[in-house]
Amino acid sequence: MNGPGSSNQASENYLWFALEDVCLVRFAVLLQHACMGSILEVRDLRVAYGSRGGDTHQALDGISFCLESGEVLGILGESGSGKSTLATSILGLFRGNAVVASGAVLFEGRDLLQANPGQQVRQVLAAHGMNGGVALNQKTREVLETVFTEKTERIARSYPHQLSGGQRQRVLIAQAIACGPCLVIADEPTASLDPTTQMEMLGVFRALRRSLGLAMIFITHNPALLAGFSDRVLVLYAGRVVELGLTEEVLSWPKHPYTRSLFQSIPVLPGEPRDASQKKLPSIPGDSRPSSLPEAGCPFEPRCSERMDTCKSQEPGLVNLSETHVVSCFRYEKS
Repeated sequence: MNGPGSSNQASENYLWFALEDVCLVRFAVLLQHACMGSILEVRDLRVAYGSRGGDTHQALDGISFCLESGEVLGILGESGSGKSTLATSILGLFRGNAVVASGAVLFEGRDLLQANPGQQVRQVLAAHGMNGGVALNQKTREVLETVFTEKTERIARSYPHQLSGGQRQRVLIAQAIACGPCLVIADEPTASLDPTTQMEMLGVFRALRRSLGLAMIFITHNPALLAGFSDRVLVLYAGRVVELGLTEEVLSWPKHPYTRSLFQSIPVLPGEPRDASQKKLPSIPGDSRPSSLPEAGCPFEPRCSERMDTCKSQEPGLVNLSETHVVSCFRYEKS
């Protein structure tokens, strides 16, 4: 593994990578180990990137959360919010221009950011330790049968161009679970798929969760995919946690202005009630590029329709609305 400040082509292209109990397969990051209780804890994770001009911007700024065994955590945010950086940084897979990385990613008490090359090599050997063509073929069929209900023999013999988009995604899921992980981090696994196939993929993940007891971190920009699927939702903006709570709480009663704006930008499906006076789909003004973020105050302040004077000079902390729901907004701080 290359540390911050060095090039890591494998991480940028999402190729195979092994680090002790961790494998990265395209969209999925796997932590393979027998776990009980809290399986993963991210503590104050901070990652900054440098530009060619010498400036730096904070891609992740103090991210903290934990994941229980068998739990599904949805990570929600628009492009540039830090979702994919979070997925790869959990493994210490930093881009070549990463100049600052701090915090801890604890997997059963071990900090995954501190793994050394020798540990990585051992994981590669362990993950590919099955010998013999007969055993490999049998294992391949067994794994494919967990994600395909039929035609597994044909799928196993097919080339990628002979499969549909949904079938190729199922093959990637099969690769992800082949070594028996207990945690899967899926980064936009339904991207570029039509709505029907997206629902089929969610069905596959649900079945795997039931049969294998998998914990998952499911990264998406589409809140509709998390309804009825994830247990909790974490909303990212500019590399910061702005809201975290049970899925029903966050989707039904979003508190942060960014979360509400994000939901209002979702198109209404055919057959659903719509506002007859609304001729144009609402959008969030501006963008979250580093050059657009304020130097001080709340990072969402320039785009927020509910901003107050204090938002321009101070950055809000996380406020506990309940035992299960937190939000980063001055409107909920007690005076």
